[in-house]
Amino acid sequence: MAFSELRDEDFITFPADAGTGLPAILQRLCRAAGFEPRIVQTAREATTQIGLAAAGLGVALLPAPLESVRIPRVRYLPVSDADAYFALAVATRERPPEPLLAGFLEVLREVCGQP
Repeated sequence: MAFSELRDEDFITFPADAGTGLPAILQRLCRAAGFEPRIVQTAREATTQIGLAAAGLGVALLPAPLESVRIPRVRYLPVSDADAYFALAVATRERPPEPLLAGFLEVLREVCGQP
């Protein structure tokens, strides 16, 4: 789905001070599609946003893994716009990681194409 198809929708998002970065991504995607988002509700928890969407208050822009949260009357649609991405980072201690964490970090490097 192209983000421009959401022009007439009401949006549910995180408060600007929640630290997720998603309100700024929402603004960027809407402006790139030629409109300003009509934000009708904010919620600090993604599951609350999903519940609000189920109640018909609007649509929420959330990371794809949250599609595992299954609630009746909610459907998840991937956004096809090239700028529709959400950067994540991994923080670790400076000392060498334990074997399990080392294996996880190696898989992340392979998946992300990092040396």
